Amino acid sequence: MSLKTTLFADMENEDRIRFHWIGVAGFSISYKGKVILIDPYFSREKFGDIHPVSWEYMKKYIPKADYIVMSHSHGDHMVDTPTIARSTGAKVIGTETTANICRAFKVPENQLIVTNGHDKRTKTDCGEFTVHTLPCLHGLYGDGKVPLPGFYKSVPDPTPSNHYHFVEGGTVASLIEFDNGRKILHTGSANFIDKELIGTNPDVFLLAIPRWENTPDFFERAMRCAKPKLVIPHHYDNFWGHSLEEPMLIQPYVDLDEFKNEMERVAPDVKYRIVSLFEEVEIS
Repeated sequence: MSLKTTLFADMENEDRIRFHWIGVAGFSISYKGKVILIDPYFSREKFGDIHPVSWEYMKKYIPKADYIVMSHSHGDHMVDTPTIARSTGAKVIGTETTANICRAFKVPENQLIVTNGHDKRTKTDCGEFTVHTLPCLHGLYGDGKVPLPGFYKSVPDPTPSNHYHFVEGGTVASLIEFDNGRKILHTGSANFIDKELIGTNPDVFLLAIPRWENTPDFFERAMRCAKPKLVIPHHYDNFWGHSLEEPMLIQPYVDLDEFKNEMERVAPDVKYRIVSLFEEVEIS
């Protein structure tokens, strides 16, 4: 595997897999003219009432969307998903809770693919690539609990208008397998189920790292089970009320030097890379 980095490269290249980090747990992946978004979040508001930004604003950063893959339904992962889906026609792959929130925001039913992946593995064939959703766990906060737990078994009424209304709804990891044999694994929170990662062997592991210290032996287990070639950490930028127009800030509870130390300690043969926002990485 070779890697090449460019900035804001053309997303319509037909032959290569290219992706860039779009902040928080979000990524944009392009392949054969298709664009897959994972956990896209552009509004980056202070915690409280939601005021999603417009598609006109978001398309400065993403050219289009064909599929949106959701790890879970917290606001910093899915507040903007209904707007993107309605504006682009993208299909949303996610849990029942994700689908019901989308329904509350009038996303058409034919754009929703309910995976149930937090209970069992689910496979979605998208032509040039296949999305496997794997049962996963959400990371624990300082109180040892998952923030904003809960599910929507039906369409929420009234429509969610506050970050407190965006409950977790179950968490999945996603393994995207391309028809050229390459694989990208994504987790949206710093936790996982060991047996679900075994055998994934991704070319790139997009690994959420905030509050990893609350997950025992986090890096050692993740590397042993997934056996990735390259690890790219994410979800460490400070996004609460901090616009993408401003220089990136790192969350005060994330130490990237400690991330490097942990990776070198537990998996010295696994490559890792710290990427900048919108820095594009190519897999060939």
